[in-house]
Order: sequence, then C-alpha cells, then structure tokens
Amino acid sequence: MSGYFSLNRLLKAGALSAAITLMAVPRIMAGGLDVAASVAVAFMAMTLIAHSARMWEHSGGMVGMFPERGRCLAGLAVAALLGALLLLIRIVYLDPVYKFALTRSGQDATFVLRYPDTMFGAVALILWVAGFETMFFLAGVVSFFARLSRRQWVAIVGATGVRLLVTGLQFSQSGTNDATPLFVAGIMATTALGALIYVRAGLPAAMLFSAIVSARPLTPPPAW
Repeated sequence: MSGYFSLNRLLKAGALSAAITLMAVPRIMAGGLDVAASVAVAFMAMTLIAHSARMWEHSGGMVGMFPERGRCLAGLAVAALLGALLLLIRIVYLDPVYKFALTRSGQDATFVLRYPDTMFGAVALILWVAGFETMFFLAGVVSFFARLSRRQWVAIVGATGVRLLVTGLQFSQSGTNDATPLFVAGIMATTALGALIYVRAGLPAAMLFSAIVSARPLTPPPAW
C-alpha cells in the first residue's frame, strides 16, 4: 500500500482533480444539483481516479498521461482532425434521429442537457465531457484494464465495454429505444477512438478529442 499511496503522486492527482472538478461545476449547476455536495464528491472521486491513472499510466506500453512535447502535439493534431470528423457525422446523421426520439418520448430534461439552448449550457457540456467523462471513462478505465492485462487493445475494448454498459443503463431510463442501435454504434466508435488517442498520445489529446465531439449548436427546446 505504501507504494500505491505516494504523497507526491497524490498531490499531483489532487491538483489535476481540482482542475477537472472546476470544469464540472457549470454542468453541476445546469443539472440543478447541490453544488457544494457535488463538488466535494467529484473532487474525491477524481482524486482517486487521477492517482490510479497516474500510477498505471505506462502499463501495457502506454505513453503516459502527459507524454513528451512532440508526441503530445502530434496527438493534439490527430485528435482535432478525428474529433471534427466525428462531430460532423454526429450533427448530420445522429443528432436528428436522437432529437426526434427524445421529443417523442417527452424527455424534456434529458433533451435540454444533451442539446443546450444557452451558451452557458453548451460550454458546460463541453467542459464536463472533456474533463470528468474523459478522466473517468478514458484515463481511469483504460489505465485499470491496461494494468490488469498489460495490453493496450484489451484496455481499449474494456473501456468501450464499460461505456456501453453505462450508456445502456441511460437508454433504458430515457425511453428512446428506437434510436438505441444507432447511438450504440456512435458511442462505440467515439469511446474506442478516444481510448486509442489516450494510450498513444496522452490525456491532453484525449480531452481535446472529447471536447470537439461533444460540441453542440444551440438548440431551441421543442414545444412539449
């Protein structure tokens, strides 16, 4: 246990967790949650995840959370290109289907959270996905499976499976079953590519990829 709880690593994890938690605050506010309690829980959870991800960052030959400058810059460029491509595909093909499914099911709260009608909501969504979701589903889960398997492909598949499980639970509560197959394919592609970017280019590139993919044009709420 002494090798796991390194004070230096814990302090660095705490600093990273503080930044990720700060990025999550607008989304917490948009969701109408208790800010103080949610921030405290988010900070503790992110600290544990960041500490574990930092400890296992090179498992399976991964480049680490913050690789050397050349690889990081190349990763950012690739992440921007792939993110822009997936964003275009989502806006053109996926969003119209899912908006229709949410409208038909009467999921007004879910609609507003996924498709904000204010700049604050749109920025909050990007910060949340780039920070909290990337840290949990990519840095945390990928590092966990890489530590267990010592193989990058297992880590990528494992992270994709965990994301699909969480998404499946969300779909079961949203009443949008007609759109499920299409969005499962989208989630698989986005998570697998994000995980690949993380293991090959580190956290900054993965965060940029997630931020671009999560961008939304402002969407007026439908007449319920």
